[in-house]
Amino acid sequence: MLRHTPGGLPIVRFCVEHQSVQAEAGSEREVTCRVNAVAIGDIAERVPAAGSDERVAVRGFLCRTGLKDERLVLHVEALKMAPLPTTTSDDNVKPTHSE
Repeated sequence: MLRHTPGGLPIVRFCVEHQSVQAEAGSEREVTCRVNAVAIGDIAERVPAAGSDERVAVRGFLCRTGLKDERLVLHVEALKMAPLPTTTSDDNVKPTHSE
């Protein structure tokens, strides 16, 4: 859900789900994970347009959730809608909204 900071900047918290097949120690390994993410500013306004079944490419940095909280959150600096793959891809992520 899109909200605004006290300074008026749009902000949205969501979850990014990743699925891929990676090579490790000479064999293939299926990888899946979910990462909490936050987008602020212009990018935040584009996140709600991405449905939970759409593929996106994100770029950003990992940071602690807070000074005393060591959980990580991905701060999204770039978000690009990507076409759904016609074959298996090594880079599949999709946003999943959270509160």
